[in-house]
Parts: sequence; structure tokens; C-alpha cells
Amino acid sequence: MVPYVEDGNWVIIRHGGGWGITGGTLEPGESYMEAIERELMEEAGARLISFEYLGAWHCHSQAAEPYKPHLPWPEFFRVVGFGKIEIVADPGNPEDGEQVSEVACLPLEEACTRLSRNPDDGPDLAEVYRLAALARSGKNR
Repeated sequence: MVPYVEDGNWVIIRHGGGWGITGGTLEPGESYMEAIERELMEEAGARLISFEYLGAWHCHSQAAEPYKPHLPWPEFFRVVGFGKIEIVADPGNPEDGEQVSEVACLPLEEACTRLSRNPDDGPDLAEVYRLAALARSGKNR
């Protein structure tokens, strides 16, 4: 999920020393919208106000077994969207999840700059934020 807040700033989270995006995997029996709402509360202390579907990646896992037994494997999809949120609490930081140390609400390019510093997937995530901003502005239509 690529979240933004009322003033138009974009939300990123810091965990494990780097900046990232809110998200995660489905729990058994959970819809992707339920997962988005749960992950936003766990990782950003946020309530979902609106959501727009942006797209999905078709992925193929190289892992020897599924990440969790109930998840599709080796072929799966990653859904991505953007939407407005309201931060209502501190991150939940459940024991079995990412331990978020900071939630930042930033102008688009500052959020992208911070994301880009993450060597794993930061530059890709920064481009997803730019794509979400373009879709939000309606300039892609």
C-alpha cells in the first residue's frame, strides 16, 4: 500500500534500519483488503480511508517452500494500491511482524529519496510511489 495523509504527504515506515512501504502477506482466510487494513494498523498505526487498486506483480518464488503454508507458491501475485489514511495510533509492532521504529509523512520526493537509500528494493519502491502520485493526480487518464 502506498499511503498518503490529509495534507497530501506520503507515508513511509522505518524498520530494520531502512525505510520501506507498509504491506505484508495474507493471513489464513483473509481478503487482500482485510490484509491492507491490518498491515496499515500494525505498521503505521493507521486507519484506511480510501483505496485505489494500482496493479499487481506476477511473481515466481525461487524458495524451496512457501513463505507460509497457506500462501500460493511458487506462483503468486503482489497487489499494490494507493490511498488515503489517517494515523490514529503508534505502530502495533506484533512480535511476528516488522518492528517499525518510525512513521514519516513526507512530500513525495523526500519519501522517494529516503526509500531509494534502501539497497534491497528502495529504488523500485520509490518508483511505485511516483506511479501512485501520477495515478492520484489523474494525469495518466
